[in-house]
Amino acid sequence: MSAIVPATLSAVIYHEPVTAAKAAVFVLVIASIVLLWKDKQTDTAAGAADPGRQNVNVWIVAMLAAFLLNGTCPFGLRILAGWGLADQYTAVYLVYWYLAGFVFGLVGLISARHRLTRANLLIGLVMALASVGGQFFMGAALSHGVPGSVVYMLGMGASLCIVVLGGVLFFGERVGPYAKWGIAT
Repeated sequence: MSAIVPATLSAVIYHEPVTAAKAAVFVLVIASIVLLWKDKQTDTAAGAADPGRQNVNVWIVAMLAAFLLNGTCPFGLRILAGWGLADQYTAVYLVYWYLAGFVFGLVGLISARHRLTRANLLIGLVMALASVGGQFFMGAALSHGVPGSVVYMLGMGASLCIVVLGGVLFFGERVGPYAKWGIAT
């Protein structure tokens, strides 16, 4: 979903051509999302009696917000590239974007009255570095004339594969048949 937001905005606002191949990729992305959602629904239904599954609705809302916001940041990079400012301001843009995200997360942490553990801080820093790197290279690709519809789909698709692989390898997450088809799609 994150890739659909900026790719669609790029095509509509910057009149990037949408070829049959690009349209097919959009359809495949949507199919992939539906399959991953279906797998999550199947997994949730199987664990309905599990008390650890009580916050599934909160998780879904948080993930939808993350997808939308994760799609908004790269579009800002597209705006900078469209105005010819990417070389000068990409780093500044990313600093402010991630500073705002840090403050938002800190407010949530404080309001929930949770302590930040060293492990959570380390995981957060690694995730932040990976995210900043990905956004920076997307900005570099955009500033060199690669269409946003290509940059976003490739960048977000690679991110999805890495996240799923990490979930399976490090956290032993189950990948059901629908998710396997979604990932392959």
